[in-house]
Amino acid sequence: MIPSGSRGIPAMYRSRPWGRGRHREGRHGPVGGTAVRCSRMAEEVLSRVLAALSSGPRDQFAQGLCDMCGELLGVTGATVAVATDGAHPTSICSSDEVGTALADLQATLGQGPSVDAHRDGVAIVEPDLESSAERWIGFAVPALALGTRALFAFPLRVGAARLGVLTLHRDQPGLLDREAYIDALATAHALTQAILAVQAHAPLDAGSGALQDVAGGRAEVHQATGMVAARFEIGVGDALVLLRAHAYAVDRPLLDVSRDVVDRRLHLELP
Repeated sequence: MIPSGSRGIPAMYRSRPWGRGRHREGRHGPVGGTAVRCSRMAEEVLSRVLAALSSGPRDQFAQGLCDMCGELLGVTGATVAVATDGAHPTSICSSDEVGTALADLQATLGQGPSVDAHRDGVAIVEPDLESSAERWIGFAVPALALGTRALFAFPLRVGAARLGVLTLHRDQPGLLDREAYIDALATAHALTQAILAVQAHAPLDAGSGALQDVAGGRAEVHQATGMVAARFEIGVGDALVLLRAHAYAVDRPLLDVSRDVVDRRLHLELP
């Protein structure tokens, strides 16, 4: 597992020049040829996001977002999660079924690269999941069984504000090449700007509620957490642990367990 600052680029990606300019770190991030590539990629992503928000149906927006990320970054799949309460990001889309399963695993277990990237605010680079399985003991084995061999998670954040995470997965081990890593950073930056614009309801009035509407499909997790916390008079963190423990014990996604709690089909008991 190779953590890296989301504003900079790890040493492994700095060794080669890009175009006519050689990458170097500035006070506010990469400059030179690298910065030009980041800027162009961010513009491309943001323009597609804005177009989708302005013209496409809301129920298709999120799926198109993840498909776009997978296409532009050349990975097996991509998942975008948004933190609607500032604490626990929930997946709003995945470009394939494996991405959906990986997101469910991390939500249920409370561990994995996306969890770490969101919590620590740094990119998590895992080029060989099989050789690093001990890092996420509960997550790695089922993730490998899904055919996942490499994972890359990029936080969506501005300063201390945690907005979500972009997670990429591949079915072959190996690092992203330097250009793909730079593109992923730029994509994460563009997605962050889009989320901020959506939350501010400007200038995207035509589609300002799209992310909230889609993320609301998993609001049941937060609602169930609150219900469990109130019932047992415990903190929301402990309530979430209780939900996750039950989901893991019965081998069901956290979202399904939460919906059962909200609909009062399931009544948890303290251990």
